[in-house]
Amino acid sequence: MNRNHAIDLWKFVCALCLILYHFKQVLGSHVADTYYDLIAYFNLVVEWFFMISGYMVCVSDNKWFKTAPSDKPEEKRFLYRFKRLYPMFFIATIAAAVIMYVYRSVTGVWWWEEGMQHGIFNLILSLTCMTYTGIFSPDPIVGINSPTWFMDALILCYMIYYLIRLISRKKNISPVWLYAFVMFLGFYAWYQMTLIPFLNKDMGRGYAAFFLGCFIHELAGYFGKKKMQVFTIVAAAVFVLLRILGHADDMYFIVAYVEGALLLLLFTQFDFPSKLIGFIPGTAAMGGASYEVFLWHLPVMNLMALIWYLMGHSEYKLPDFILYAVCVLAVSFGMYFLVEKKLVLGGKGSK
Repeated sequence: MNRNHAIDLWKFVCALCLILYHFKQVLGSHVADTYYDLIAYFNLVVEWFFMISGYMVCVSDNKWFKTAPSDKPEEKRFLYRFKRLYPMFFIATIAAAVIMYVYRSVTGVWWWEEGMQHGIFNLILSLTCMTYTGIFSPDPIVGINSPTWFMDALILCYMIYYLIRLISRKKNISPVWLYAFVMFLGFYAWYQMTLIPFLNKDMGRGYAAFFLGCFIHELAGYFGKKKMQVFTIVAAAVFVLLRILGHADDMYFIVAYVEGALLLLLFTQFDFPSKLIGFIPGTAAMGGASYEVFLWHLPVMNLMALIWYLMGHSEYKLPDFILYAVCVLAVSFGMYFLVEKKLVLGGKGSK
């Protein structure tokens, strides 16, 4: 499987958007206020991450299953995915808890309680990926490291995905309509704001985006690249026309799913984006480290908030954001190369 450099860079840019969004949200910074209307939608890049994950897991698994062992291949592949993601998640969650308690011991108050909740119960729920599932409370329980709620949904997405693959293999049927069913179930949960355990609005965000990525992959395999390229161009033209005419005003759906799906189609059905971006050095590392950025950007912010507190610094401007972003990237790339790549991936790049 050739590396898709466009996807790698897209993931990295999404990670940068997320750290800017949280820098403004958590610290109340006025950085880039001119573009506030745009930045307000940066949290929706989480849906893009889910969508990319759904598509790319299909790409890599289709190749793997051709030579997979006959004994429980879906179970083996799920365990591979879990072992690939969970160790770094565990490390980041424990680190977030330690930094949180150090901040409390120095300042006498908890940092950003809206998004990082202390306590053994919250730590256990975080480590078991149960904070946002709704199993213990109708409303989400904020964990130790709030952005990592996506792990709750992603683990469930993988479980459902491999169950669908098992059914598809046993019954010798295409998984496309099962992907579509779970996708629409996710849309329903989000728009109806359901409070059903494992099918609440937050899990719905993950299901809808992840299985939209799977659905697009199946369509691409069925119709072929040329037809999908024509479809992408026509769909983009229709979308632009609807926007101009003012008939597309659901910005959540537009940003999270329409624009996300169009970008996914552009980067996967056309070869030129990956070839052009391939000339940029380090794109593979950027894509690989994007997961670490996701995990570490709030713990690093918590640590820097402590340092700024000790310095008596309370107004966060552009130089502060640049310093923060540099620190997040330094920690993220360090964790990717020194820990994740060596200990989790066995010296190999991300898959």
